[in-house]
Amino acid sequence: MKELDAFPTRPQDRFAISEADKQVYREQLYPYWEKRSMKDFINGQMSEEVKTATQTQIFSVNQTDKGQGHIIIDYPRLLNNGLDNLLTELQSHAEQQPDNAFYAAALLLLQASQRHILRYESLARQMAEQCSDETRRAELLRIAEISSHNAHHKPQDFYQACQLFWYMNIILQYESNASSLSLGRFDQYMLPFYQASLNQGQDPAFLKELLESLWVKCNDIVLLRSTSSARYFAGFPTGYTILLGGLTETGRSAVNVLSFLCLDGLPEYPPATAEPRRAGQ
Repeated sequence: MKELDAFPTRPQDRFAISEADKQVYREQLYPYWEKRSMKDFINGQMSEEVKTATQTQIFSVNQTDKGQGHIIIDYPRLLNNGLDNLLTELQSHAEQQPDNAFYAAALLLLQASQRHILRYESLARQMAEQCSDETRRAELLRIAEISSHNAHHKPQDFYQACQLFWYMNIILQYESNASSLSLGRFDQYMLPFYQASLNQGQDPAFLKELLESLWVKCNDIVLLRSTSSARYFAGFPTGYTILLGGLTETGRSAVNVLSFLCLDGLPEYPPATAEPRRAGQ
C-alpha cells in the first residue's frame, strides 16, 4: 500500500494512478487481500532469522511480489477439449478425491473462466447495440457468438481457437501477474484449426490478420512490479516465447505453413520481447 503514491515518480516502470483508484485499493482491495496474498503467505513461513537476514540486502527471497511464471500450459488439451469437457473431467477427479485441494481450486478457476468469457460476450452484444457502423457491429456480434461458444465448447476454426487461446492468456495474467507465460509450439497445436478455416473457405488474408492481432495483444500485457523488483527488471519485459518448427515425434521436420505465417507477421507486429532463434541457440 505504501507504494501507491510512489508509482508516478519511482525510478523505473512508472504508472499514473488516479485518486479514485487509490481509494478502491485502500478501502476495498487491500482489506480483502491482507493476509491472503502470496507475499503474506511467504512472509508467514519465514523464520525471524531469515527475515532479519533479508533486511541486510545481502540476499533476498526471490519473487514474492508476483507470480514466477516460466511455464507453458497445456494449450492442446484446452483447445482440443474445451472448458465443459475439462470441467467434467475435473469434477470426476474431485468426487474421487474430495480432500484434494488442487482439484477444488482448479474447478473454481475453470468455472470462473467460463463466467469471465461470458462477460465478454455480454459486453460485445452491448457494444453492438450502440454501434452505428455496420461493419464494426457485425464484428462485435461475431465476437459475442465466438465467446458464447468458447465458454463451453472446443473451437471449430482458427478464429475461435485464437480467441480461446487469448482469453486463457488473460486469465493466466489475472491469476499471477507473471512473466514468461509462454506460448509453446503454437504452429503445431493451432495448425488443425487453421486448416479447418481454410477448408471452410475462409479468406487466408483474414486468418493472417487474426494472427497479427494476436501479436499486437501480446504487447498489451503490462506487468506490475514492486519498486524493488522493477529496479532489476525494468522495461516491462513480458517474456512471451513462441516455439516454431522443430521436429515431430519421429524426428522429421515439423515446419508447416503456420510456422512461416507466424514469422511473416513478426516484422510488422513483433511481440515486445520476441527474438526468433534456432533450436539450440
